[in-house]
Amino acid sequence: MRINKKTAGMPMKNTIIKHLAFVLIALSCHTTANAQTPRDTVKNLGDEDVYVVKAYQPTLSDAVKISDMPGADTSTFADPDFKYAVDPKKVETNFNSTPIKPVKIKDDNIKLLHRGYVKAGYGTKNTVYTEAFYNALRSKEFDAGVHLKHLSSTGEIKNYGKTDNSENGLELFGKKYGDMGTFRAGVDLERNVVRYYGYNGEATLFSKKETRQLFSGVTGNVGYDNFVNKDAAIKFDAGLKFYGYSGKRLNDKTSEGNFVFDGLLKKTINEHDAAAGIKIDYLNTKMPVGDDYKSTIIGVYPRYTFDVPTFRFIAGINTELETGQKGEFHIYPHAEARYKLASDVLMIHASVTGG
Repeated sequence: MRINKKTAGMPMKNTIIKHLAFVLIALSCHTTANAQTPRDTVKNLGDEDVYVVKAYQPTLSDAVKISDMPGADTSTFADPDFKYAVDPKKVETNFNSTPIKPVKIKDDNIKLLHRGYVKAGYGTKNTVYTEAFYNALRSKEFDAGVHLKHLSSTGEIKNYGKTDNSENGLELFGKKYGDMGTFRAGVDLERNVVRYYGYNGEATLFSKKETRQLFSGVTGNVGYDNFVNKDAAIKFDAGLKFYGYSGKRLNDKTSEGNFVFDGLLKKTINEHDAAAGIKIDYLNTKMPVGDDYKSTIIGVYPRYTFDVPTFRFIAGINTELETGQKGEFHIYPHAEARYKLASDVLMIHASVTGG
């Protein structure tokens, strides 16, 4: 369709015609698109003049909006009834571990130990030297050994007295290691012979017996400690030590005997180490001239340690009761202080004690 230009002189009508033309053109396009056929047999109708006499009335259609007010949930839900079973099945894991080579430390080879060795020598003045050692091999269960020593000389000095002398020694020791503690024992024997010499042998007549002096002694120890037992609430060390000595020249004889019991108790109190030492010391001395001497000392030595990373302070007392010619009781203070200047390499140490 086409709008005739004859309506241009009419302002109001012209506006209406323009809107109406737009609508008619759109409808015409829609009608034409729907009415076409594969073969167009419709004859062209030609032009037509249309006059619209009506005021324009715009309208606004109501829009349907979704309500934003909350409402009750009207949906229903039914629990599904599941029935299932899990069949156990072992999953095979094909894992092959690769051996890890241990880290090697330089010179980690354990050196070969020998059970013992012997030293021997010979020198002027008919001097004979022999020393032998024999020891058990490396073991985590025990350690034991023996030590022998001999040194003698029979040299002579012209026109002077006899100079024969000798030194002899025998030492035995052993330790037994266990999970609860360590047992130890040892004994040491000595026998030494010396002579007075340097005098004029022609002007002074002394027999060999008169110039000969014999000194002999024995020392030993036996003890037990449980320091290796980490589960022990109280750590201890108890031991008995003894020695005997005798010296003889002609009918003059000197002897001395000593027995000492040493004990140590250790316990941790408030994360600090506390310890107490116990000692019983018995001494018996016999002299060729004068009175014999006997004494017994009983001592208790408590200690308490205050330890920080760079400083350590040990406080305690020494108490001793002595019996002998006159009984005495002594009490002394004990204090130790240690300060690390450079780790464990350089330290300052000071102590005050008595006894």
